[in-house]
Amino acid sequence: MKLISIKKSLVKATVISAMAGVTFTSVYAGELEEVIVTATKRAESVQDISTAVTAVNTEALEMGGIVDPKRLGLIVPGLQVGYSGGEARFAIRGSRTNSVGPGFEQVVGVFEDGIYQNTTSSALSSYLDVNRVEVLRGPQGTLYGRNTFAGAINIHNNEPNTDEVEGHIKFQYGDYSETRIEGVVNLPVSDTFAVRVAALTDTHDGYIENTFSPGTEDDLHDKDSQLWRVTAKWDATDKLSATLRISGSDDESNGSAIWGYRQIGCYRNDGDATTASGNAAVATFVNQHCYQPGTNNSPSNLPIDPNDPNAPARPGIVATQQDAGPYSISRNTPSALNSESSAINLQFDYDMDWATLKFIGAQSNFKNLQYYDTDYSDGSFQGSDNLNNGFGGYDQDEDTTSLEVQLASNGEGMHDWVAGIYSFTSENDWGFGFLSNGAYVPYGSNRDTFDADALAVFGEGSYSISDRTRIIAGLRWNEDTRTRQGASSDNKWTKTTYKAGFEYDRNEDSMLYGTVSTGYRVGGINGSGVVAAGAPEIYDPESVTAFELGYKTILMDNQLKLNTSLYYNDYTDMHAQSFVTACVDPNDLTTCIASEFVENGGEVEASGLEVEFSYRPDSPFFADGTVAFQSSEFGTYNVRRQDGLGNIEGRQDVTAAFVEAPDLSFKGWTPALNPEFSMSLQLGYDIDMGNRGTLTPMLQTSYTGEYWGFDANVPGSEQDAFTKSDIRLMWSSPSDKHALEAFVMNLEDEAVMTRAIVFNVGQSAVPTSSIQANFSDPRLWGLSYKYKF
Repeated sequence: MKLISIKKSLVKATVISAMAGVTFTSVYAGELEEVIVTATKRAESVQDISTAVTAVNTEALEMGGIVDPKRLGLIVPGLQVGYSGGEARFAIRGSRTNSVGPGFEQVVGVFEDGIYQNTTSSALSSYLDVNRVEVLRGPQGTLYGRNTFAGAINIHNNEPNTDEVEGHIKFQYGDYSETRIEGVVNLPVSDTFAVRVAALTDTHDGYIENTFSPGTEDDLHDKDSQLWRVTAKWDATDKLSATLRISGSDDESNGSAIWGYRQIGCYRNDGDATTASGNAAVATFVNQHCYQPGTNNSPSNLPIDPNDPNAPARPGIVATQQDAGPYSISRNTPSALNSESSAINLQFDYDMDWATLKFIGAQSNFKNLQYYDTDYSDGSFQGSDNLNNGFGGYDQDEDTTSLEVQLASNGEGMHDWVAGIYSFTSENDWGFGFLSNGAYVPYGSNRDTFDADALAVFGEGSYSISDRTRIIAGLRWNEDTRTRQGASSDNKWTKTTYKAGFEYDRNEDSMLYGTVSTGYRVGGINGSGVVAAGAPEIYDPESVTAFELGYKTILMDNQLKLNTSLYYNDYTDMHAQSFVTACVDPNDLTTCIASEFVENGGEVEASGLEVEFSYRPDSPFFADGTVAFQSSEFGTYNVRRQDGLGNIEGRQDVTAAFVEAPDLSFKGWTPALNPEFSMSLQLGYDIDMGNRGTLTPMLQTSYTGEYWGFDANVPGSEQDAFTKSDIRLMWSSPSDKHALEAFVMNLEDEAVMTRAIVFNVGQSAVPTSSIQANFSDPRLWGLSYKYKF
């Protein structure tokens, strides 16, 4: 359990917490607002829940500049939000999201208005008219089930009200020609029926300059996004209400590759592995893109028919330069990241006095198309050019349906409980494609359809054994089926997860709790292409047993909120991201590309301490902060060997025959995106200018210790420790109808690695493991105006 590491973390956090209390000591008698959340599927104060949960309301989202999940890590202790290629890669408490795309599941479940978001692409969507975001840390296997393996993120949007016509419109202009317009209107139709309409459009030029093409049209990480939602609520009686939500989105931008948009280095095993022995097969690190077309990739020409050496050669285009940096690249092939979605959500709530019955049903469709310059350069491989290639990207079309029935107790009796039934189905059509005259064309064959079905029955409750002490227990039975059309077998798993613990009220403002809980992430089936190339067809679920001890308290006459949690997580059968070279057409080398698949790697242990505080004195000053210490490490954990890494640290023997060779061992390495230490601080001061309104300057700063961008902890894939700071100046009118804001984000202009990957490259003449990476946004400034009515 790494008790020494935990004890060190506890001492450090105690010191920092004490410093926070001293720093923010005030003679004023301020007051914190009570935060009500539904993290336990019942409305409760966040201070009364025996779970580490951070709740972020509308005001906090605006003041933090949080318009999508990317910046949530600034205010949630221990949360890292990695991303690449339009895919979210959350990491919490030693777990992380590796494989993304169709058929792969998340480690942090994302729910919007009670509905699970099935893809990592949809999890990265913009926020619109959000009431609050709740981030639960640690497995949520009882109430939320599968794929809340490391935690859950609940997004709750504002509902209509029958009080009055109200709403707002907000304009924002910023760096890279950003234009963001958001509008919301609430329309009472009668005393019992109201409609709320919200919409936004958000566009900006690419943050990554493509020097190959003049202008901004082919720059990467641009945005052209539209999102809308219509919500109608009918209070049919005093006890029965119905809520209907219909939403849609459309996003068109330039794709940046699912693993990252830059090849930043590689390991090349230039020796003859067939004659070297043991540890003699040592790879050399090269700090550049080392398989781009040209002199770094040999041979320079290949015959049209690989089986006929006399066939005419088919030259490609020699690359001319390496990328200049994280925000400057050279690409000669067009790219795209296009998605569109539609969803409908129907909810009924019926108050039966002793309990509330809730029904939530939803259907959604998500389409996604990603293609990009697959050689990551201004050249092209043999048999292709900048507008025509054998492989360009992938497309998907997914339909999902979910139903949940909940029954939750009402009142303040000795028993509090919730029970329910849940079902989920999805069908995901997915396949590769290529570029023909610059247009994406799906392959007619080699497409896969993945089906998922889930059924669960759950319950959780607490029982008061004294005025101060409660015991809590929960249980969930899960059945999951994964199929792929054409696979040799279907796969079905049943899993029972549990939670048990206690809550002790030290006084009316302080609670100590302890829990033990389990969670799991469902297994699956790999795609037909990688299976044909040697990957296993089936991979099993991964599981976690988690122990948590927490303390929540309100101090200084309701001025300071201080919450801490100490945890230990034991993961087994963890999913590993591995690679093979898969060819759509084995006779056409331009269709061969390194492809990922999932297998069960092994064990991970993680322990740590998280602290968060809010300080609201009876003065113009306010502050919020987080601190997180963590120790996470792979135990016995093996993945498919990578010849390009050679015999790195003695972890694999690439000189042995492939059928006899050991896997690559990760034992002792650290999972991706899991720093040992991170912290954040937000400071603000309200300047009351009387009839001229209120002026609020704010400083937001965070520090993140070094971490690895990928599970393979090889030099070149590390992110050094960094700080990121924002400054904001906000003004609001006395009536609060008008608001202006100016901001600068990422003052340091820090290029932070949000994802890296180390994988075998199929096109190289010598064994090569390339390092591919994605980086965060550069320094950005903006101005906004908001009018409320």
